[in-house]
Amino acid sequence: MTNEEKAARIRPRIGRDEGVTVQFLGEPPVKGEVTGCSDVLVDLSIEAHIAFMRQTLSVPLRLIELLEDQSSHTRGPEQPLEGCRLKLFVEDKRLPVIS
Repeated sequence: MTNEEKAARIRPRIGRDEGVTVQFLGEPPVKGEVTGCSDVLVDLSIEAHIAFMRQTLSVPLRLIELLEDQSSHTRGPEQPLEGCRLKLFVEDKRLPVIS
């Protein structure tokens, strides 16, 4: 899948109440939100290892594989069930949270 095809699937998720699942290499999946997407990068806000904190990061699209998270369904409060949640598998390790 090209970066343009990935961006086309990710962009409709920007600013919606639906979340995405993000999984980094060698780590369990976490919940996140897409906050932006260019032709090269996707901006994410994900759960941090520290309670009640979010980690904001930009990940190159070339490192992302798009999958469907069959274990979660997405639904905005005023939207019908959308089906499976989008899963972004990042082929790299997660950056540490710096406070």
